[in-house]
Amino acid sequence: MTVYDGTTVLGTTAVTALGTWSLTPTLGNGTHSITVKATDAAGNVSAASNALALTIDTTAPGVPAFSGGNATTLRGTGEAGDTVTILNGGAAVGTATVGSAGNWSWSFIAGSSPLAFTALQTDKAGNVGSATAGSALIGTSSNNTLISTGGNDLLVGAGGTDTFSFSGAFGKDIITDFAATGAAHDFINLLGNGVLNSFANVLAHTTQTATGVVISDGTNTLTLNNVTKTSLTSADFSFA
Repeated sequence: MTVYDGTTVLGTTAVTALGTWSLTPTLGNGTHSITVKATDAAGNVSAASNALALTIDTTAPGVPAFSGGNATTLRGTGEAGDTVTILNGGAAVGTATVGSAGNWSWSFIAGSSPLAFTALQTDKAGNVGSATAGSALIGTSSNNTLISTGGNDLLVGAGGTDTFSFSGAFGKDIITDFAATGAAHDFINLLGNGVLNSFANVLAHTTQTATGVVISDGTNTLTLNNVTKTSLTSADFSFA
């Protein structure tokens, strides 16, 4: 038996006395069209078999991202059709399927203490990607302090008067529910940032968008959803 991938010969093998045969070719990533021709003892060659279409995929998927959420729901983006596994520490606590538009959502029970989730992606071929470098940090209805990990984090205060702390290099972070001004306003600690080191500099590096504000030092960004630039006051920030 001669086995082909398109017009390329993958190899030959003999048919056993039981009428069976096998061949283990090396196939690269991509699509393949496998056919077989038989050759008898006299050297006569049969017509090709019907083609078997194969797709080989050994490439790990990309890293999913967190895009939003609240005290009981996480939302994110990924590769359509893949499965996102949510991790608490190293333990899997849930899964979500990425929809055709590249979005996924996962619901969970609110914690009595702050929660920290990461996520990884598994594609249809079973290849598993790397876990997110950043975390989804979810607070409680009480007052919480949530500390950025240095990756691209999603931070959810989930109620109370919350403190969000960021080191000099904090990535591309999002606070979904920052409460500016008022008696129960939240706080942002910016620690060791050479640009965002005063309230005046924060305002100078803050841009209003349709859905909130983006504070940027040129490399790191902090997005505050559903916040207006004019609602921010010096009382919302501390610096060191």
